[in-house]
Amino acid sequence: MNIVMQGKSVRDGIGYFLIGQSRFFSGRDLWKYALLPLFFMALFYLLVFAGMVWLLTALTEGMENTSFGQSLSHLSVYLFFGVCVLLVWGTQNALYQCFGAFIFDALSEYYEKKEYGYTCSCPARQRRAAEWDSCLLSCRNFILGLGLMLVLFVSFGAVSLICTPLMGYLQGVSCFQACAVNHGMRLDTLRPRLHRHFLTITVFGTCSLLAQMIPFLSFVLTPGFFVGGCHLFRDKILSESDI
Repeated sequence: MNIVMQGKSVRDGIGYFLIGQSRFFSGRDLWKYALLPLFFMALFYLLVFAGMVWLLTALTEGMENTSFGQSLSHLSVYLFFGVCVLLVWGTQNALYQCFGAFIFDALSEYYEKKEYGYTCSCPARQRRAAEWDSCLLSCRNFILGLGLMLVLFVSFGAVSLICTPLMGYLQGVSCFQACAVNHGMRLDTLRPRLHRHFLTITVFGTCSLLAQMIPFLSFVLTPGFFVGGCHLFRDKILSESDI
């Protein structure tokens, strides 16, 4: 029975990720929320890859004169590419944690109003407390993300199987924390519900995390994370007494 429930949780997590992407790309009124991150992430990738080409050229210059130098040059290319992938992903994740709320909170509020007819009616003081709680969560995720990126870098990705689920859970929570704020709910008070749906949140967040590592496509897919997170929050986290 437990295996069946776990299988359902995995399917639900994947399902919410796919629902988020499907609803975002089919809802043209949501596309405007991708324009700003599209611009900034395109600029980010342009600067990063220009820097990668410049550094790689500088590192391999003069290595092709001998067979040993050619082998070392090829090895340095692979190592350099792997390190850059980790650094780019870590930097992108850090930027997402720092500035994502300024862009995607409005998307979550708009989508919840459109899909469920909900508009925030909680007292301003309660909402500010929830916003502060959300800000602290983003700061914690940012610091933890940098720490895990450093661990991945030092271990050459050997502990990625351990780090990925942890980061996936935090990613999943961050995708619907705007909905919690919109309802004036602090995530600390939701902890029992989060633990009850830990696997669903982790699978959903891991799918989002892996999609976020796809160069150039990540900033187009990112808005769908929050649409899927809204569905997850409404279906799994929010109880009938809260509506």
